Amino acid sequence: MSRGVKGLRSGLVFPGDKLAVIEEFLNGPGAYEEDGVVRSAELGDVKFDLERREVRVSKRTRTPILPVEGLD
Repeated sequence: MSRGVKGLRSGLVFPGDKLAVIEEFLNGPGAYEEDGVVRSAELGDVKFDLERREVRVSKRTRTPILPVEGLD
């Protein structure tokens, strides 16, 4: 994870990661708001739209990543 424009997060995010606060950005596709905090809803790349004041998360894969049963 790295910091982009004005300290904004960029790169890979996991579900539940804090992205911003609702006073600064609205939640867009792939993100949700919980108790005033915008969080990632998906595993993917985060993008901040500074003109629309919106944060989005683009999925890394088209198919869901499901856990597989481990070794016996």
